[in-house]
Amino acid sequence: MTNESLGANRIEPAFDVDWQQPAAGLDANMAMRERVDLAWQDYHRTGGIAQPIDLGIGAIADDEQPGRVWVPNAIREVGRERAFEDTSYAGSVGVESYLREQGRLVFGDEVWEQMGGSKDKQPETLAWLQTSGGTGALHRSSQYLEEILSGNGSFYKTIMLDPGWGNHQAIFANLRQESYQHQNRETGQYDHESCVATLVDMPDGTAAMFQVCGYNGDGLGRNNEQWDQLIEICLEKKMNVVLDIAYNGLVDGLEEDNYAVKAFAASGLPVCVCVSNSKNAGLYGESRTGALYIANLKPETATNVQSYLANKKVRPTNSQPSTLGAKTVAEVLESELLLCSWEADLDDMATRMAHVRDALVATLEDSMPERDLVSLRDGRGLFAQLPAWTREQLSSLEGEGVFAPQNGRVNVGGITYQTLERAINALQNATQLKA
Repeated sequence: MTNESLGANRIEPAFDVDWQQPAAGLDANMAMRERVDLAWQDYHRTGGIAQPIDLGIGAIADDEQPGRVWVPNAIREVGRERAFEDTSYAGSVGVESYLREQGRLVFGDEVWEQMGGSKDKQPETLAWLQTSGGTGALHRSSQYLEEILSGNGSFYKTIMLDPGWGNHQAIFANLRQESYQHQNRETGQYDHESCVATLVDMPDGTAAMFQVCGYNGDGLGRNNEQWDQLIEICLEKKMNVVLDIAYNGLVDGLEEDNYAVKAFAASGLPVCVCVSNSKNAGLYGESRTGALYIANLKPETATNVQSYLANKKVRPTNSQPSTLGAKTVAEVLESELLLCSWEADLDDMATRMAHVRDALVATLEDSMPERDLVSLRDGRGLFAQLPAWTREQLSSLEGEGVFAPQNGRVNVGGITYQTLERAINALQNATQLKA
């Protein structure tokens, strides 16, 4: 029935509510997603001639199933077996087996045991909470920081953020924010000196948030020596640290990518570790899975923090987290055979992304300055930072079925072996246009 045919029967609002906030626009990636969805509709309607290539949303494209995100084989197999097998209530803290196994993975068995944990035991000095992906973990960490920093006065409710992912600013909007220039303007390399200078200038007792590996958005991470220097500064200044580990296993491997987590935890600093399984387990839409660990607290404080976050923050909002993804990841981590399969798939995907980077550099090096290629050549993981695109360049890319955000950040995980040649040609054509 159309609105016109309703006539006198049409329902009109009895009064207008007093809503004062303006509409919030979509960020560039989400706005572009609408155009990508339309392109996929055309792809399927025309019989699938040239599949769209999405370089915006931070999802890893599947090589074998066009339009699907990549899911490691072990995760897919266990998830299918577990789906709707047990949908009972898990409680506001989450699935204990997942939190335990994920914790042992990101902290490493040695540090886990040094904190007082075991294969069957949560460390007494650690609070944990299952969350809705890494974003959920970061959000809960911001709530935790707001509580512990408030007693020091508003001046100390400040956090230094690694720049790159714009959502970090929204998540920590409850705190004053400082940042730095991540890429050196002249060389294009990670600017460690800028990070150190900003951290040193932070007031003692405030907070800092660092991305652990696969840096979003330029892929330029830190080496172990640089991490050790940041730990020394944070110890001296008694900083409250948040570590965002969203790409574990997709850079140098599950055992190597978590160096910063192990080192910060071993230092004794109070540290929030925000874990995401969206990328490394392909758990995007159906069962977003992540975890927050707050390490190096006094036992009584750890108990109180976990209880407060679970009962005062989780319970009133989403009551409890989803269980399918958590139980799936836990089962994979508990099985040596399944874990080996997952690691092999992660290694293969890291190799694919490195191959894509090399191929793009080889193609673009004649049309782009050296400084603009550093992120693509030396970065690791999903993301690279190219110069911002002009409207003409974006139009050229989309005319060839390639969708990229205007700011120049490129998700190399969106390019598969099957779509690599098309992506190369489209990017080459766009870069040759006058900026």
